[in-house]
Amino acid sequence: MAAALAVGLTVTVQAGPASAATIPENDPVSATTTATAQTQAVGQCAALSTGAGSVREAPAPEMIQLDQAASTALATSVSVLAEAAGITSHTPAEFVQREGVKAYAIDVDGVKATSVTFPIVGEHFVPPSNLTFVLDETGNLNQYSESTVVERDSGILDLTTYRDGVQVHSAELDPSTLLAAGAAEPLFAAAAISPQQCIGAVLGVGAITAGIILVLCGGSCSVPITPPTAIVCAACIGGIAAVGGASIAAVMGCFN
Repeated sequence: MAAALAVGLTVTVQAGPASAATIPENDPVSATTTATAQTQAVGQCAALSTGAGSVREAPAPEMIQLDQAASTALATSVSVLAEAAGITSHTPAEFVQREGVKAYAIDVDGVKATSVTFPIVGEHFVPPSNLTFVLDETGNLNQYSESTVVERDSGILDLTTYRDGVQVHSAELDPSTLLAAGAAEPLFAAAAISPQQCIGAVLGVGAITAGIILVLCGGSCSVPITPPTAIVCAACIGGIAAVGGASIAAVMGCFN
């Protein structure tokens, strides 16, 4: 785990914010998730993490998707590092894909890290199943997580999360229930909006994606906000959806 990642890369970044990972179909963004609603959500959800009447002011973390050449090089190096550390996934190796790997440069208040996400594809695994590694600024393997979404024949989703090889959460979700919960109107009428609605509004994602993020990233994001914890939260969310210009402090406020 503490072995250094010795890899020399000429990193080229794509223009614009990090692109979203593949998300489930039939997951429309709520009509309430307009630019105004998203701005309002950032304020309300950030307030959830600090108490009513107090909004934590935190700059949006920089999360930039690296180009495919850099992502592929990092994937190769991380694979070697993981093998040397004796790390194996709970998912059979043939379902952990190199094709479509995504790497992100993350910078939260000057604390830098890199995340590398391998998609998990095959059998009943559906997006955004993934295996994600987080490297610190010096290239040491800081943490890894495995998140699987398995679709039953009935359409129910079984979600499981492992962190550093240990199962930390599992749940089953009904997509139709998530859609119904995400469509509640009006979004900001209640004194306290639901965590799912908060995530959907802050990130601009649909109800199913927001529900999946709530389950898979709950352990990583429902913690006190510090640069290191924000990096881990950003890496988890980055394996599922684009963080874009959203503040990680606001996203983490949805969980707390």
